[in-house]
Amino acid sequence: MAASLQTAYFTAHDGIKLAWHEIGDGIPLVLLHGLFSSASVNWIQPGHAAFLAQAGFRVIMPDLRGHGESGYSPSPSWPKAILTQDCHDLIDHLGLQNWILGGYSLGARISAHFCLGKNLPKKLILAGMGLTGLTDIGLNLALFKRALGQDRFPQGSSERFIQSFLRQTGCNKTAMLALLESQFPLSPDEISQIAVTTLVLSGEKDRFNGSPLNLKETLPDAMLAWVPGDHMSAVGQGALAVKIADFVKKP
Repeated sequence: MAASLQTAYFTAHDGIKLAWHEIGDGIPLVLLHGLFSSASVNWIQPGHAAFLAQAGFRVIMPDLRGHGESGYSPSPSWPKAILTQDCHDLIDHLGLQNWILGGYSLGARISAHFCLGKNLPKKLILAGMGLTGLTDIGLNLALFKRALGQDRFPQGSSERFIQSFLRQTGCNKTAMLALLESQFPLSPDEISQIAVTTLVLSGEKDRFNGSPLNLKETLPDAMLAWVPGDHMSAVGQGALAVKIADFVKKP
């Protein structure tokens, strides 16, 4: 009998109501989605969640604040590391032990920050992320700010694509600007202190967040795996979930 998807809510430390979605039983696997996306867009709709549940995982997929079914503060200024703190709040709320953490793009950045704190996961998956995506927050910040702050861009431009994606997912522009401003970098030295066995997982044509190989080489205990596609298409590849399952099950 196929596992059924459940949605539940909890209250973060600052009173914001946040949603998470869950399917399957077994090893807890927490997956964080990317910017302007949601658990549904990145993990559920492509079939990753169902595949990983069938593979023996309890797949836990929060909607980051301001995304999907989660609330957000109307303040134009969010505290630094607020998204990392939300992840800590969820882990504490669920009382997880012997769990795995993974994320795509923004979710990978949150996951890396998380692994410099307490209650470390057993393994870590950084997908859609390269070294400069962690060390240089300005790498794509200006692009996103332009897309959020102006209305008209040429057909085929990156800004136009971002605006179209934002309309599809329904994220609030003010909230997303506050989120972008809350981001801060990690130094290469900090990244080298992430004491968790890590999978760096990337699309073969994805360099949006810098070099995945450089990220793998900066981490103390990491392997690198590839799936077809670029930054936007790789997350929808079935091979992504297969690589995650293989990595987590590997002794």
